[in-house]
Amino acid sequence: MKISWLGHAAFLLETKKGTKIITDPYESGSYSGAVGYAPIGMEPDIVTVSHYHFDHGYTKDFSSAKVLDKEGVFSLADVEVEGILSYHDKEKGAQRGKNIIFIIKAEDLKIIHFGDLGTLDLDYAKLENPDVVLVPVG
Repeated sequence: MKISWLGHAAFLLETKKGTKIITDPYESGSYSGAVGYAPIGMEPDIVTVSHYHFDHGYTKDFSSAKVLDKEGVFSLADVEVEGILSYHDKEKGAQRGKNIIFIIKAEDLKIIHFGDLGTLDLDYAKLENPDVVLVPVG
């Protein structure tokens, strides 16, 4: 597994079999230029979206990718992805909405992407024993 940081909360995960996953893709130049990262410029197989703000859920550039943006367990290619409901704020989403935490399992690794987590009121059992944790950065 190769993991590359693309900017903000976006990461590229590439399995040895070639499956490409992008987490929380941003819209380059959004928020009046505050999201100053270059466009992602590649077509992944899977995109995970924790929530649809321009700095976390820009999917317009990915025409053939499978977009995962909700709770549930999804098996695609050589990857299993589980979405877990959480919130973007401490008021159970009243201010900023929902957030989906993604557990990505591939190549005997458990990778957790927290999206834009705003609360710690979670069921921690599913989040135990990760190999890699991708924490909120913006």
